[in-house]
Amino acid sequence: MRFQKRISHINHFTRFKEVSNILIKHGFGFIFDRVDMRKLLGRDITASVRTEPASAPVRLRYAIQELGPTYIKLGQLISTRPDLVAPQYLKELEKLQNDVPPFSFQEVLLIFKSEGIEPERDFAYISPEPIAAASIAQVHEAALKSGDKVVV
Repeated sequence: MRFQKRISHINHFTRFKEVSNILIKHGFGFIFDRVDMRKLLGRDITASVRTEPASAPVRLRYAIQELGPTYIKLGQLISTRPDLVAPQYLKELEKLQNDVPPFSFQEVLLIFKSEGIEPERDFAYISPEPIAAASIAQVHEAALKSGDKVVV
């Protein structure tokens, strides 16, 4: 039991480093300076800061999009709460409602394989370009070996 707890803490720490690196990359490293986390984590938190001159609200949206579906959902929720955030942040976070970029077709193929689906065995064709994309899913046109057109 104790060993499992340590492994869990290591996994959490690894994700914490990933999140930290993304936030630093998008110009939010000051957060870690203020709470003295850089000393705690040493050289483990390293990332290049984004060079484009974007506003803090835009950089926050970029970071949320890079962090993935859970963070996008949180951003969408916050975007409905004008009592929680400043108007300029609200405006950027509202873009997470309808303007989320799709993930790569390589990721789609990995998801299929993790679900036990072999695209080359199960489909005659899958469009690499999504019809639609949202925070937790996207839709692709496909055709079964039988010729039936489907969406996946």
